[in-house]
Amino acid sequence: MQLLTQSLPSGYPYKFDSLNINSMYFGQILEYLEFVPSNEIEKFYFDYKLVLADDPHVDDLLLTDLDYVVFFKKGITISEDLEFKTSAICPRCKSTIDLNFKLSNVRFKHLDPRLYSEILEIKFDNTSRIIRMPTVKEFMTIFSNYRRYKKITDMKLIKLIALFQDSTMYQQLIEQAVVRSTHEDITMLATLDKLFYDTIDPLKVHCDNCVKLDLDTQKGGEVEVSIDKLISNYFREIIENNPIAESKIILREIH
Repeated sequence: MQLLTQSLPSGYPYKFDSLNINSMYFGQILEYLEFVPSNEIEKFYFDYKLVLADDPHVDDLLLTDLDYVVFFKKGITISEDLEFKTSAICPRCKSTIDLNFKLSNVRFKHLDPRLYSEILEIKFDNTSRIIRMPTVKEFMTIFSNYRRYKKITDMKLIKLIALFQDSTMYQQLIEQAVVRSTHEDITMLATLDKLFYDTIDPLKVHCDNCVKLDLDTQKGGEVEVSIDKLISNYFREIIENNPIAESKIILREIH
């Protein structure tokens, strides 16, 4: 199936108009569920190789578009209108909320064009540094060291390190500055994460427990729940939480 690059979250004007992304057969889904790694780093790489096998142009994408392409492949494999039942933790009261939505409800936000068309210079670790969104290929150069040595296993941290233009040449230096950041530098990292990687709109759901505890009477228990983790795991979630309805199984007598 052709995925038009103009529909990708970054909105970047790529030199190629589309990506060829294929849906998976049932046997491939079972193989995916059996072999997909459980740790965050290896799972990210596993999904990357999955879409790269469909189209080598995946390496030319901006990193922020990779998650969307992986989601798109899984979405066309299952169905955009499949009802998705799972649960999440309320960010306010920490209770479990049952979620019931459709994959077509997932909304990706567009990147501000200035983040890839202009040079962004920030003051970080008492030094002026250039920030840019890396391509998938550039990111994989940095990411390969974390796969090899497992020094850092948090994908959010690794993606933030990759935003610094000097990270390819001075990876250890940038890594230490990010990991050991304090005060204003922490706020800067949070801002960069939101600007470059916060591409998925949270779901607005109702939390009964918040109403009972009277934590938010103005919104009537409405909270926003991040679905990033749910998207990365929804193959398994769908199979475990969405069994085949009995109405779809017709029993006939044996003659």
